[in-house]
Amino acid sequence: MSKTNVAENKSGAQYYENVERADIKNIPVLIVEWNHLKESITSIRGSINWYNTAGSFLMGTGVTAFFAGYCYPSNGGASEMPHEAIFCYSAGVAAFAMGITCLSFAWKQRQTFGVSVRWIISFMNVIEKRYKLDNN
Repeated sequence: MSKTNVAENKSGAQYYENVERADIKNIPVLIVEWNHLKESITSIRGSINWYNTAGSFLMGTGVTAFFAGYCYPSNGGASEMPHEAIFCYSAGVAAFAMGITCLSFAWKQRQTFGVSVRWIISFMNVIEKRYKLDNN
């Protein structure tokens, strides 16, 4: 254990003790490698756009199919609906529901991915501040 003088006031000197933990081993990392690792983590991009693209495409397809079923001419009977219109309505509802599901996955993935990269970088900044020396 080593003692280091931190500050002196009228009551005397104040000391703190540096106690090293026995279970931690330090592994030196070059500053160039540390900065490269930090830049690499910052530049990581997820595949968020695929879920957004698929969700938007499916929702657009669903609305179009639903509109096609609505515009399909009927055979004149109010209670009869052509099978093609039923198919369009079914395909429209299914595609729209799958589009909403894809967009919800994209939203969750964006939250998870954004938090994890920001958290890693902020933790690396904490480690960096721990080892920086005051040049004043």
